Amino acid sequence: MNNQLQANIFRFILLVLLQILILKQIPVELASFRLLIFLYPTFLILLPTNTPSQVMILLGFLIGITLDIFYDSPGVHAGASVFSGFIRGASLRLFGVDVDQVKIPTPSRANIGFGKYARISAFILFFHIFVYYVFDVFTFVYIGEILIKTIGSFVISYPVVLAFALISNVKK
Repeated sequence: MNNQLQANIFRFILLVLLQILILKQIPVELASFRLLIFLYPTFLILLPTNTPSQVMILLGFLIGITLDIFYDSPGVHAGASVFSGFIRGASLRLFGVDVDQVKIPTPSRANIGFGKYARISAFILFFHIFVYYVFDVFTFVYIGEILIKTIGSFVISYPVVLAFALISNVKK
């Protein structure tokens, strides 16, 4: 097993454990809405840039369904993670990361700079959270509630994602 695969397996386990054992236990409410702190999409963001889209979607499903088991949610995390895996390649290209370039093995802050990493993370995280809450209520009738929860969860999750990026030193 190569080092990159071992690092990604370790990151998967670490992020799932952090999400379940710590972040799930932190109660956050905004105007009587229960908000969640999302850190696990970082796993998808930090996968190698040359990861095929089919593998991204499969890994998105895997991390999402793992969390759905512990959150007792019927595929909501899996659906949002599959969506994040789907848009990840286009998101990297949108922000100027050449996914075919071997020089940038992972889109980490060490490889692409903190500013670009922060923008990519914000983009993917925001849409991940939005899709999560859309799947949670499964109707646009509650679009106001969806937007409030999305913005609230994004505001509390984004600093956690950036702090994780600063603490972890992903270079490959």
